Amino acid sequence: MARAPNIITGEVRTLVCDLHARGYSTVKIAREVTAQGVRVSQQSVWQYLTRRSNLPDIQQAIQKYRSDPLAEEVAHKRVRLADINTERKKVIATLERYTDDKGAYIEKKVSKALYALKRLIEIEVFARDEMEKKPDLLAALWEKMGPYSELTDADLKKQYGVIERKLLVIRQGGPVGKADGLDRQGTEEEG
Repeated sequence: MARAPNIITGEVRTLVCDLHARGYSTVKIAREVTAQGVRVSQQSVWQYLTRRSNLPDIQQAIQKYRSDPLAEEVAHKRVRLADINTERKKVIATLERYTDDKGAYIEKKVSKALYALKRLIEIEVFARDEMEKKPDLLAALWEKMGPYSELTDADLKKQYGVIERKLLVIRQGGPVGKADGLDRQGTEEEG
């Protein structure tokens, strides 16, 4: 396999400086530049970024990035919500792997399922905060799926507390069962 060139010139300099200003690692910068059609190695990116003569270009890119944060995708609410939804779908897929054919949690996976449920609640709360407490807009943004998609904020907080208690019982090595509010069918607490 041929080695990547060690010289960074022209438009590649601008791209390297911009990616560095955004916080990319030298490995990720090398990948991005290579994806743009110019092969560079991680070593050459590092050499470019640490060379004193390139400091003015790097500082200029950092200043430009800091002066216009809305030019970055992450500053746009729609992009952040799409990322949140992607993470949410991953957690739901993980939860589905922890269930058997009947929808009950696999006994050896109860602890992992509870951690996934806790993460799902955190994502739901964060998404609602992102939407400025307008869950109806959030519901329009992503399809209704998952065990917490239609709960109110108060119900989410209550469910979060239930999961925290169950995790505490598991961490202490106690038995988890119906007495602890965790039946094999899911997270419903019996009252």
